[in-house]
Amino acid sequence: MSRRFLTPSKIPKYLFCSICAEVFKEPFCINCGHTFCKECIIRWLKDKVTCPTCKKPFTKKTMGIDMIASQVVDDLEVICLLKEGSYTEP
Repeated sequence: MSRRFLTPSKIPKYLFCSICAEVFKEPFCINCGHTFCKECIIRWLKDKVTCPTCKKPFTKKTMGIDMIASQVVDDLEVICLLKEGSYTEP
């Protein structure tokens, strides 16, 4: 299910993955300092070995969870699509 944010226009551009253009899902940082969704960067690494942003080389061993980005994304307000225990369309 896709996340629906309460005020998407107020989400800073640095919280968006440059691969999928969505707000980070499980933000992962690589050795050059750029952050991407975990799934996006792992998929990227299957075909390429350079950062999508700055083109510096990286490996799976040089990437890990971006805790700050993860906490900031977790603090964003989302719209709850559940009403009285069942899913409803917005």
